[in-house]
Amino acid sequence: MKSNERGFAKRLLKWAVPGSKYSNHYHIKHALAEIKLRSQVKREEVDLVHALYAEDQLNLLLSGRDKLDAALVGTFHLPMESRFMQKLKNAGKMNRYNKLDAIITLSSFAAEELINETGNPNVFFVPHGIDTRTFNPGSRGNQVKSDVFHILTVGRHSRDWDTYLEVVNAFNEMSSEVLFTAVVPENLSKKLSQVSNIKIHTSIDEMKLIELYNHSDLLYMPLKYATANNSILESMACGTPVLSTNTGGIPDYVDENSGWLVPQNGVRETVELIQTLLKAPGVIQTASVSARKNSLRFDWTEVAAQVKEVYQKAWHLWKSNREYRHEP
Repeated sequence: MKSNERGFAKRLLKWAVPGSKYSNHYHIKHALAEIKLRSQVKREEVDLVHALYAEDQLNLLLSGRDKLDAALVGTFHLPMESRFMQKLKNAGKMNRYNKLDAIITLSSFAAEELINETGNPNVFFVPHGIDTRTFNPGSRGNQVKSDVFHILTVGRHSRDWDTYLEVVNAFNEMSSEVLFTAVVPENLSKKLSQVSNIKIHTSIDEMKLIELYNHSDLLYMPLKYATANNSILESMACGTPVLSTNTGGIPDYVDENSGWLVPQNGVRETVELIQTLLKAPGVIQTASVSARKNSLRFDWTEVAAQVKEVYQKAWHLWKSNREYRHEP
């Protein structure tokens, strides 16, 4: 779709659905899906609807909550300090989510914030999941140890690239045997390619990504903010320890045995820690085993059981409220 066509579609959506400006990435397809869902619930006698991205996908179902004859659950991925959530808060629109029968958040720290901001007491922390069968150490333990220390960074959203580049440049100045690898979108690769000692990958498939995890000594993920982080879970499942930022929900996922957390903008702390790890290969090997073990807590089978519990609570709450509303 051309830019002028996208602009027209966005203006049309705001005219037809005024509340759409209070959704993060709400498009016409989402509005149509919500309309279709209402009739589908009636036709198929659906008991519960789960919006996997409540910030993006919910609008008409909230404003017309009484027209949806089913329990409604929404998962929030963005933390309150993100730009969009701050927009909602400043506009006084967070309370529209009190119409949800249950809210799922991907970090324990965000639960209390969501309760306070939405006025909805039914907020549950359920961790993000990972397929530990697909993402696994493979033949990691049989690899011949290289003289080069491989540090991998993956993704784009909420990454702190300024801190990342300062760390890379610090090691470039020290001429250390450290190789940085980044898996990023094409538009970001241009910025990173201007710095030496960064091997860049774009548009790779899942098998190649797993290979990179398994051939790396450390996943380095400097973050501006976060709830969960998929790359961190993938890395730990592959037995690659994590060095990340002590922010948001990251401590829910990276424990003291499977990785290290440094302060926001912690360039000095990061450089010193990596220098220490360079001299202690046994520490990385031990952390690798712990990372894989830790990741099993977030296997989808474990997470699915927790989601099921939330569903049950949401359905019982919706049913009791429905019966109350229909009392003579």
